[in-house]
Amino acid sequence: MGIIKKYARETVVDIYIAFALAIFIKCVLFHYFCYGYVAVSSLWTSPMDFFSFYISKLVPALLIASFVFIFKKQWWTIIISLLIDVWMVANMVYFRSYGFFLDVDAISMVGNLSGFTNSILAYINWKTMFFVLITIFYAILVFFSKPKRINYSFFVLCLCLAFLFYGLDLLFYTGKVFSSNEKRISQVKKIAEGRIPSTMSFYIESSSIIHYVPIMFIFQKYRTDYLDSFCAGVEFSEEEQKTIDSLFRLDASSDTAKTNLIVILVESLESWTLQFKDENGDYVAPNMQKLIDADSVLYCSRIKSQALYGNSGDGQMLVNTGMLPLQTGAACMLFGKNKYPNFAHYYQNATNVNPLNSNVWNQHEMNVCYNYNDYVFPECRKVNDAEIFNMAYENIITKKGLFCSQVITISTHVPFENVAEINLLFKNDMPKNLRGYLNCVHYTDSCIGDFLNKLEIASLLSSSTVVITGDHTVFKKSLLDEFAPFAQKYNYPIPQDESFCPLIIISPVVCKKMIVSDICYQMDIFPTILHCIGADDYYWKGFGVNLLDSAARYNRKITEEEAYILSDKMIRSDWFSN
Repeated sequence: MGIIKKYARETVVDIYIAFALAIFIKCVLFHYFCYGYVAVSSLWTSPMDFFSFYISKLVPALLIASFVFIFKKQWWTIIISLLIDVWMVANMVYFRSYGFFLDVDAISMVGNLSGFTNSILAYINWKTMFFVLITIFYAILVFFSKPKRINYSFFVLCLCLAFLFYGLDLLFYTGKVFSSNEKRISQVKKIAEGRIPSTMSFYIESSSIIHYVPIMFIFQKYRTDYLDSFCAGVEFSEEEQKTIDSLFRLDASSDTAKTNLIVILVESLESWTLQFKDENGDYVAPNMQKLIDADSVLYCSRIKSQALYGNSGDGQMLVNTGMLPLQTGAACMLFGKNKYPNFAHYYQNATNVNPLNSNVWNQHEMNVCYNYNDYVFPECRKVNDAEIFNMAYENIITKKGLFCSQVITISTHVPFENVAEINLLFKNDMPKNLRGYLNCVHYTDSCIGDFLNKLEIASLLSSSTVVITGDHTVFKKSLLDEFAPFAQKYNYPIPQDESFCPLIIISPVVCKKMIVSDICYQMDIFPTILHCIGADDYYWKGFGVNLLDSAARYNRKITEEEAYILSDKMIRSDWFSN
C-alpha cells in the first residue's frame, strides 16, 4: 500500500484530482450563479437532467486535468485555473448586463468599453470571488506538492475516461434536445440556422461554460460562412419578397416635416421607474410623470427592448430607422457604410447630441447614415445629463426653421454613480444597484424637466414633437431575481421576469390622452414618429406600426421573429442602397 501511495504521489495523481475537482466546482458554481437555485434544484426531479448536468461539468474538468501527467512542473495549471476564472467572470458580467453570453462578435467589440471601466466593475459581485478563492487553495496545494515523474499511461487512461464521459454527455444532451419539448426543438433549429444569441445561452444551460469555448468558434465559423453567402448576394424567398414589398410605399413623397422633432433617448430607462415612489410618497421621475398625466399625450408603458449585441447602438438604430438589429454582431460596427431609412433627412437642421465620442458605437459613420448634418459631443469624456441638455438647448436656439434634435443621455448608465445631491428617501435595505439606479433616474428626470421648461419659455415646445424613451433596458433576469426578495417584501412595482422601456410622446398631432398598456415594440417608435411629424407617406413604413392607430396594433403584418430575420438579411445585403 505504501508503494502505491508513493507511486500515485510521484505521478501527480493528487494534483490531477485536485485540478479536476477545482474546475468541476467552478463549472457548477457558474451555472448556479447565472441560473439560480431553482434551475439547479429542479434537476433532482429528472434523473436524465441530473446526470446530464453533472457529466457536462465533469467532462472538461477531466479532460483539462489529464495533461498534468505529461509535465513535471505543474505551475501551468495555476495559470489555466486563473484563465478559467477570467473567462467565467467575464461571462457572468456579460450575462448580468445583456442576458446572454460572450461570443466572438461580442469580444471583437471590446473597444466600446474604453472609459467604462466602472460600468464593468459594477456587475462584479461577491460571487465572483469564489472562483479566485478556489484557485488560491489549489495553488497552495500545487506549491506543497513535489511530483517527480511523468506517466503517459495515466495520461492515456484519464483521456479515455474523459472521452467516455463525453460520450455519455452527448447521449444525455441529444436526449434532452430532441425531446418532445417544442421550445428545445425550436432552439436547435435556430442553432442550425446560425441565428440569435439566445441559442448560445441555451447551449451553456444544457452543457457548461468551458464546453462552450470550442463550440463558440465552431459556431462563429459556421455563422461566418453562412453570412458571407448573404453579403455575396442574399436571396429572398418569394414570400419574404412579398412581405418586404408590403412595408414600402410606392407613392413616397419628399416633403418636409410639419413639426420640430426632439427625440430624447434616455440611457437604460425602464418604465416601472415612472410609477415608483420613495418613502415620502414622491415620484422618482416627477417630470415624466407630469407629462404622462397631461391631457394630450401618448404613453406606452410596455415597449419591449429589442436591442441585442449592439445595446445602445442597436437602440439608436431601432428608433432612427425602424430596422431591427442584427441577430449576432452590431450593425453599427459591421455595416456602418450602409444606407438606412431615417427621419432626420426631413430636416435641414438635424443634430445628434451625444455624450460619447465619435468612435464609440461607430458614431462618426452612423451619424451620416442617419442623416444628421450636425454632431455635438463633449470635448471631455465624462459629462452629466445637465451638460448634455445644455448643449442640446444651445444648439436648438441657434437654428432657423424646423429642426430635429436627438439627445442621448448618459447619467443612468451603469454603475449608477450619483451626479448630484438627491433628496429621495428609500428603505435602508434597498439593494445598492437599485438605489443608485433610481437616484440617477431622478436626476435625469430633473434635467429633462429643466430642458422642456426652457423650450416652453422659448415658445418652441408647442410646435414640436417630443419623444422620450429608453434606448434599452438594463436589468436582465439575473438582476431582477436579486431584487425580487426586496420588491416582494415591500410590494414595490419592480418586474420579476422582464423589464420594458416607456414611450412618451407629446405632439400637436396627439390631441387627447392615449395610454397603451399592451406590449409594444421598439420597432413601433419609428412609424409613430413619422406619423407625428406628418411624414406618413415616407417610402419605408418600418417593421412596426403607428401606435396611435389602435387597429394597426392588433393587426400586425409581420411578427417580431419574422422582422428579426428579414431585417438581418436586409442590413447584410445593404437593401436600401438598391
